[in-house]
This record gives sequence, C-alpha cells and structure tokens, in this order.
Amino acid sequence: MVNFYSLKAALPKGQTYDFSQLEGKVVLIVNTASNQDPEDDEGINNFCQLNYGVSFPIMAKSDVNGAKANEVFKFLKHEKPGMLGLEGIKWNFTKFLVDKHGKVVERYSPTTKPDSIAKDVEKLLKQ
Repeated sequence: MVNFYSLKAALPKGQTYDFSQLEGKVVLIVNTASNQDPEDDEGINNFCQLNYGVSFPIMAKSDVNGAKANEVFKFLKHEKPGMLGLEGIKWNFTKFLVDKHGKVVERYSPTTKPDSIAKDVEKLLKQ
C-alpha cells in the first residue's frame, strides 16, 4: 500500500529523496514554476539556493499531470483532489499540506499566498 512515507522523489544530480525522512513532520509540497524553467535540475537548484536561500529539498523537474506524472504528485492529487473532485493540477504553485502522520490535510490553489497557509501549519505543529 502506498502511503506518504513510502514515496521517493528524484533530486538533482541523480539522487533520490526518501519521504520516510519526513515522518513526524508537517510538510508543505509546492508545484513550482521552475517545472517550466529552461535550466536543468542542477541549475534550478543552484538558482534557488543562491537567490532565495532555500534549504529544503527541491525535486528534479517532472510531470505533475498525465501518464508520466511523478509518484509524489499522483499520490497527493489522489488524496486531496481539487475542485469538483478533479485530480489534475491546474497551474504552478498548487500546494499540498501534509500532517505529522502523513495524511494530506489540505490542497491550496495557485493563488493562495503562503501567509494564509501559516495558520494551518501552526495548528498542525501544535498537534
């Protein structure tokens, strides 16, 4: 049975990120605009680290919809469909919030600002 902690994701430089490392943590996964970036995976990773100081893992570029969608987004979309029960991701910056038990508790639209997600994250951190 597939669960959040059994997922794996490709990282730049051919590495793999094992989601079992996230057990017991609140997680926010975002489909970023870099999925359409002309840079390669390493270039995107370097850009994000240098310009934004990110310290979290950035997945390799991949499809989030269709037959070639990566397993992470297949799982997230199935667990928390969008409006009208549709599983597809409409656009960049769709976000998924996962609780400390690996349950996908919320799906946010591309227009949802990070500030408005903070209260939901804080609530889960206190549980």
